[in-house]
Amino acid sequence: MGKTYALVKPNTSGKTGVKRRKDESDAVCIEMGFPAVKIGHEDETKLLFLRGLLGGSSLTSLLGEKLRVKEGLVYFIGCSLFRAADCGVFGIDYKVRKDALGRSLELVNETLAQVKSGKFDKSYISLLKNRITKSGLIRLQTSSAWVDIHDTRELLIGDHSDHIDYMNAIQRVTFDDVVAVANKYLLPESMFTYAVGDITEEDLRF
Repeated sequence: MGKTYALVKPNTSGKTGVKRRKDESDAVCIEMGFPAVKIGHEDETKLLFLRGLLGGSSLTSLLGEKLRVKEGLVYFIGCSLFRAADCGVFGIDYKVRKDALGRSLELVNETLAQVKSGKFDKSYISLLKNRITKSGLIRLQTSSAWVDIHDTRELLIGDHSDHIDYMNAIQRVTFDDVVAVANKYLLPESMFTYAVGDITEEDLRF
């Protein structure tokens, strides 16, 4: 599925003076990436919802519920959305025991298929709207925060979009929008999987 790369080498973090548990060498760090959108793209806000739905919380997101709460395979699993002036990446990352790697990949694949088929509770969208709106307000408690939240976008694309435009865009996102961007960007053929641990590329096939 997609492109996979495994960095096969022993865990040597013990040589740095960092204390580690004896079983840490059995851990595999995984990161999956999908090409996404640049800053200001019309799908940017919808992808923020997809990020929250899949991995916004290790306890209440779809991936968190399956991999952490139900099966206890991971302590943390998260999603990210990086945007630059001309590109973007949607990412999923977590750390898992080597003997649970295969099962974790199955569950991630299963969850992506679930979202792409629209088989999740529509109440997630309302929950995410409230969460994103509240976090947006919390970030704007100082004068400097109002500058910081606008400067990158204004310097890169200069479209004069402000925080009010962002909040309005959040309120316009629908259930169908989230399903549509999942099908548009979470494509198996465009996915890159990167892993660090005592594994081979064959261990990443799913």
